[in-house]
Amino acid sequence: MRRLLVVSVCHFDIMAVRVWLLCILQTAYLVYLTQIKPYKNTLNYKIELVNEIMFLIMLELQPIFTKLIPDPALRYKLGWIFIAVYIGLFVFNLLIVLLPLLGRVKCFLKLKASSDNKYLTVKGKAKNCCKTC
Repeated sequence: MRRLLVVSVCHFDIMAVRVWLLCILQTAYLVYLTQIKPYKNTLNYKIELVNEIMFLIMLELQPIFTKLIPDPALRYKLGWIFIAVYIGLFVFNLLIVLLPLLGRVKCFLKLKASSDNKYLTVKGKAKNCCKTC
């Protein structure tokens, strides 16, 4: 339903109306997230909250790229703020994906490096040596 509303908002010709409606939809979703808390896992809830807040900031920065700011040099400089927010969001999500993976790789290397067979089962499969495995 949310995606359908976003797509329908994009059909408005006036950029200000489009950004305004998207900000209202995004704010409504943030209210839903904070009041209903649809995620059982606290980590997923926090990740979604950070992503949605950063996306709202990016929506609020959209008018920078219109004729609202007549000076192109100023628009160019302010565009770097948008890029910084986007890169911050990208790095945040990348770390969320890579940190558990690095924990698993570390655990695997620890198993591989151990010279004794105390981590092996009867069938020869490695047991979990860490909580992350």
